Amino acid sequence: MEQEQHRRQRCEDFKQLMTTPYGRRFISELLDECRVFSASYGHDDRTTNFNEGRRHIGLKLLSSINDICPELYGLMVDERNDLLSQLNEQKEDTDG
Repeated sequence: MEQEQHRRQRCEDFKQLMTTPYGRRFISELLDECRVFSASYGHDDRTTNFNEGRRHIGLKLLSSINDICPELYGLMVDERNDLLSQLNEQKEDTDG
């Protein structure tokens, strides 16, 4: 019973994090750091294993999003794309 209560609290905590813009930014950056959408292969086995470990954590995080609050994933991606567009525009303004 205690484990179930802990699991429910963890899910609620995660959902609360994902309902805020700063929480979604944090999770989005964490997914990027985990290289969820990149290949794990490296120049040697140690690097590949390290990358795969990092990716495994990211996939668990992505699974949590899909299990707990899938409706917020698209919003997170849209916000991330908007942020990247803004950063690119600023870079072009300073480079141009």
